[in-house]
Amino acid sequence: MPLYGRFEGVMLMKAIHTLAVDLGASNGRGIIGSFDGEKLTLSEVHRFKNAMILVNESSFWDILHLFNKTKTCIQKAWRETGGKLSSAGIDGWAQDFGLLDSQGNLLGNVHTYRDPRWIGLEKELLCLMTREEYYDITGLLPGSSLSLFQLVGMKKRERACYEAADTFLFVPDLINYLLTGEKVCNITTAGLSGLYDIGRREWSRKVLNTAGLREIFPSFVGTHDIIGEIGKNAAEQMNIGKLHIVSVAAHDTMSALAFAPGRKNDALLLSSGTWSLYGHAIPEPISSPGVMRQKLFNEVGFDHEMFLIRNITGFWIVEELFSEWGEAPDYERLNAAAMESVYRGYIDVDAPEFAAPGRMEEKITGFLKKTGQKVPGRKEDFYLCVLLSLAMKYRQLKDAMELLGDRSFDCISIVGGGTKNTVLNTLTADICGKTVIAGPSEATAIGNILCQLISLGEIRVEEATDLAARSFETSEILSFHTDQWQEQYGQYLHIVSI
Repeated sequence: MPLYGRFEGVMLMKAIHTLAVDLGASNGRGIIGSFDGEKLTLSEVHRFKNAMILVNESSFWDILHLFNKTKTCIQKAWRETGGKLSSAGIDGWAQDFGLLDSQGNLLGNVHTYRDPRWIGLEKELLCLMTREEYYDITGLLPGSSLSLFQLVGMKKRERACYEAADTFLFVPDLINYLLTGEKVCNITTAGLSGLYDIGRREWSRKVLNTAGLREIFPSFVGTHDIIGEIGKNAAEQMNIGKLHIVSVAAHDTMSALAFAPGRKNDALLLSSGTWSLYGHAIPEPISSPGVMRQKLFNEVGFDHEMFLIRNITGFWIVEELFSEWGEAPDYERLNAAAMESVYRGYIDVDAPEFAAPGRMEEKITGFLKKTGQKVPGRKEDFYLCVLLSLAMKYRQLKDAMELLGDRSFDCISIVGGGTKNTVLNTLTADICGKTVIAGPSEATAIGNILCQLISLGEIRVEEATDLAARSFETSEILSFHTDQWQEQYGQYLHIVSI
């Protein structure tokens, strides 16, 4: 039963509280969403660090650390709401997974999608299936970070673990399992795994058979379904009562884009963070040669909605620079310096050398020298170089998507942490020649919470976008200097084609 209602035209208010647990590659957060029947408000209750752990030639996630921190988020949210927390939902990044044995025990550690040991494994599949055939089935281009090739790598290099595996679970699904005991896979993470048939909406037997993989995959769960109640042992450990665990749009980008206020316009959508995910909604999957050439993915979103998306290396490069320099970035100072800088150098943020961690300044310097450009003299200029490069990439893909779709987008709607970076957003508006709608920054948590409210029967699907729009502010950035960037854009196109 909804916890609010109408009686003779009067709204009866009784706030309902839900918890979004957002797992990121560098940090995680627990955010309470409180809905009073009219507006949604957010309150962060816990934030924690996450990081890849390097062991010899491999990189891993500490899944038990993530599980423990998820429990801390739930405990704090329970106390903060006076025991009136109705549900929790978990979102995170895609690709990475854990394996369970037949008794439900976790097998080994959870590898990261950046593990260099998977590089090149996609070539083996392409000897047996064409790139076009694979794209037509999965909507994705074969790449070493996909779950498929991680699993192929485990079969080759961690055979004992692979052979003992009974169940495959993506990271958010694995946390859900540890909380509830239920083994299910979310459609949004499955859709980006390289194992999913987007036309049939099922695990692709053709891909699995071609890759020689066993079927160890559970049934699917949607984006506003209740998985179950938190288990007795977990509830006792946290000293909490009954709590629903809801399956949301578990791939964080799909939560962020599901109800973005900018979707009310004919907008290109950009989820800006460690990754920049950039694209637009489509009525059905597209597998044309032009779409493939632009490396656009068909991704599954809320309620099986389809998106045509390009996955771009985003603030990852900046994060790596400051990690390498041993500094916490002072964005206020950096942005002020960037606005005054005359430096103009560009990298292709999608070049393979920028995908792996480590030596980022050296990699940027090498790329600039290789393409005949001036090397930055200051850290501020390295920072500006990355922002300029991101804005140029957005322009390049904007042009390509408008040409492919024979259409013109009204604006670029940016959500996520990158909405706070006014320099990048201004550069994006000017270089792309489009109005930018920036916000909200917490779009992932908002989308997660709205999925829960739908699941609990508190709102209808068609109300969710309007609720987000009236609850959270956005800013509008107009383009003023497009003409001034034409020459630089031509130079950028030259360096990305080298």
